Amino acid sequence: MVKRLRNLATALLVLSWIPSNHGLELSGNFWEFGQATFHVGISGVAPSGSSWNEAFKRALDAWSNETAFEFSVVDEFLDPCIDQVGPGGFGDNVTGVNFSDTVCGSEFRENVLAVTLTAGLCMDLSCTNFHITDADIVFNNSKNWDIYSGPLRFDNTTDFERVALHELGHAIGQRKCRCHHAALRQRNYDPASG
Repeated sequence: MVKRLRNLATALLVLSWIPSNHGLELSGNFWEFGQATFHVGISGVAPSGSSWNEAFKRALDAWSNETAFEFSVVDEFLDPCIDQVGPGGFGDNVTGVNFSDTVCGSEFRENVLAVTLTAGLCMDLSCTNFHITDADIVFNNSKNWDIYSGPLRFDNTTDFERVALHELGHAIGQRKCRCHHAALRQRNYDPASG
């Protein structure tokens, strides 16, 4: 009997990380065919006037362009919390993304910017590895979000696209993402400063 699993990957983005030789640590969980489709229909725009949807799509494109993983987009809202709670709450096998005050009914832990919820089919009896069939991302609505490039701001504003890039690393099966991949670095540092 194939067990279903929900793996809650809580990701705290440390905004003061410094480039190093550390890379990406794989979790052992993966999408069987190296591709996923995200339903993207986040309403509204950032204080800068940029669309949340467009920023999320750029993050998806960055992973697709810089890695062997392929993301595609369906331009419609899908609640990321569908079938994430209650009996048998292991996701709906369809990906969604949105802002929320809670992680599908549970409080965000202190300082957590976003959470990626993955679910899949177990590949062994201990269910330590699984084929990912669902990855939903919930951004903490209580944080001060914007969309900007260049150096990090220290005015308590968090760049949505940077965090989206980080969370998408978890969505494709990476346990830790120290964000030194080329797709991620390009948003972290001001190109004019070298």
